[in-house]
Order: sequence, then structure tokens, then C-alpha cells
Amino acid sequence: MDHGFWDLWQRMGPIAISVIALLFVMSVVAVAIAFDRARALLGAQSRGAAYAEDLERHLRKGRLDEAERVDPERTSPLARVLGAGLACFLRVRGEAPSREELLAAVEGSLDTAIVGETSRLRRGLGALATIGSTAPFVGLFGTVVGIIDSFGQLTSGEGSHLDRVSGGIAEALVATALGILVAVPAVMLFNFFADRVESTEATLRESAGALMQHVREASWGRTAAGTSEPAATTADEGEREPARDPEPA
Repeated sequence: MDHGFWDLWQRMGPIAISVIALLFVMSVVAVAIAFDRARALLGAQSRGAAYAEDLERHLRKGRLDEAERVDPERTSPLARVLGAGLACFLRVRGEAPSREELLAAVEGSLDTAIVGETSRLRRGLGALATIGSTAPFVGLFGTVVGIIDSFGQLTSGEGSHLDRVSGGIAEALVATALGILVAVPAVMLFNFFADRVESTEATLRESAGALMQHVREASWGRTAAGTSEPAATTADEGEREPARDPEPA
């Protein structure tokens, strides 16, 4: 008896066809997610390297205003995170009551941006993990249906004993094989992309820490001005009174 795939497909019942169709849809979704995450993560890495190189040139010279204008389109997670920190520093440096509150505001904006970028990079990975964990059970359901059908044909008394069970067993094996075929690559892709997301998050936090050091250095002038002005006022309060207004860093 011929048990080629096309022959099996023609003899499959509606449940078995539904199982195989569902596994096919799951495989298409997994491949689509894989392409989307590969483009997001690999593209972010290349664009982030170019951004970091341009940014470092300005930060070494203390030009935070020009550093904030690097990559104004924010085309990478690194640019969006560090750009948020620089924009916050430039926005509040003349308004923050103290150096500590200025640093806290910048650090908070960096942390918020990192959480947002990490969440964006993880988009779709939950669905990929779900496909990897459920595809074998979908195939197992098809296996159970195929075996039940085999016993039903066995009790119907049609044809030889081998003919009664072989078709259902073949359907069961096809469903099992397809379930495994979908699940294994999905799990491997999930683990790969999850590792890349963790690596990218670590890079973002390391870069944010380096930026905070530059922000601290840029705010030293604010601290020096804040400590010298009261002393001058004490020496000659009437003459130095206009100097009490803090100058922007």
C-alpha cells in the first residue's frame, strides 16, 4: 500500500489536516519572527558601533551639546538610550536645584530608555518561545488522533488488518515529525536571540555608565560655582549680591 505524503494527505481526516495546517502556520510565524529579530539585532549592532565612534570624539572633548546632535534620527538602541541621557542633561542642567538631583535625573532617563529598548528588542521572542514549547504537543495531538482513527478502522472490519492500521499510524508519525521539526528550530532561535538581547542590554548599561562619568565631569563646574559663590558673598555681601544666581554648566 502506498503511503507517500500526497496519498496520506488525500486520506487524512479534517482533524489531522487541521493539525498539520496549524503546524505550518506556526513555522511561518517562527520564521517571520526570526527574520525580524535578526534584522533588528544585527542592524542595531552595526549602527550602534558607528554611533559610538562619533559620540566618543565629542565626549572626550567635553562637547556634550554636539554629542547630543550625533545621529538625530536615533537609528539604533544605543543612540536612543544615550541620546535620551544627553537630552535630559542639556534640558535640566540649568534648572536642577543641585548637582546630585541633576545626576539623578540623567541616570533615571538612561534607566528608563534602557528598559524601553530591551522591551523593544524582546518583541516577538515570547511568541517564538510559545511555538517552541507547544509545537511538539500539537504534533502529539495529531498522533493521538491518528491512532484513534487506526483503532476505529480496525474495528470496522474493512480490509486486512495491516491496511486498517497502517494509514492512521502513518498520519500519526507525520504529525509527530512535523511537531518536532517546528519546535527544535524555534527553541534554538529563541535561545540565540535571547542571548543577543542580554548582550545588547549589558552593552547599553555599560555605555550608560560611561556617559554618566562624562556627565559628572561636566557638572563639576556647577559644584565649584556653587561652593565659591557663598564665600564671596560672605566677604562682601552687598557688593557680591548679584553673583548669587547660579550659572548654567
